[in-house]
Amino acid sequence: MHVSTPFTLLLLPLLALAQDLSHIKVHVTPLSHTGNRCLGTDEAILSTGLISNSTGPVLYHALPFFRPLFGSGIAASEQRAMCQVYLNMTFSEPNTRVYVNTYGMDMRGYLPLTEYQRATFKVTYDWVDTFLQASNQLDFVGPREGRFSKHFGEEWSDRDVVSPCDGGILRVNYQARGQNSKPEVVMDPPVEDEEWSFATSMLLSKC
Repeated sequence: MHVSTPFTLLLLPLLALAQDLSHIKVHVTPLSHTGNRCLGTDEAILSTGLISNSTGPVLYHALPFFRPLFGSGIAASEQRAMCQVYLNMTFSEPNTRVYVNTYGMDMRGYLPLTEYQRATFKVTYDWVDTFLQASNQLDFVGPREGRFSKHFGEEWSDRDVVSPCDGGILRVNYQARGQNSKPEVVMDPPVEDEEWSFATSMLLSKC
């Protein structure tokens, strides 16, 4: 497990539940991450950040490569992709909480599939030491070409998960697995510019 260097990010103005919370700062400290797709040979290759859009803050993770590989000669460890991240979230003002996955999430990447192949991606969010959990799942069925941009989840569904008051530790688990009805057909090898990213919507509110 690789321990990241903590950092703090100031969000751009936010709107949350009809409240003006633009004066509140969100502090995100990456604690650790593990998995066969978020660690490099010498250092972590996972990039973590916060951005903003018209609906509020967005938790952003970027990876150079994430898809599973499957087919003849592919090691079992490469047939599933996983990256699990622990983030500590706090706020500059007390009595604040954050909803994660309120509007779902957007994923971009590179996933070429033949007519014999399919892949399933699942992202799970939960706050450590609570029973609160949310998840999104997206299936890709071949044949399809490489580059894609897809949205997970439904707006204002029950798939969001709210933090404890004044923040907590968020665990995000990115997973992917592939299926191949013709094992002798091998997936395309990694390319240099796959540029995988995961952008999860969030919403601040008072508690």
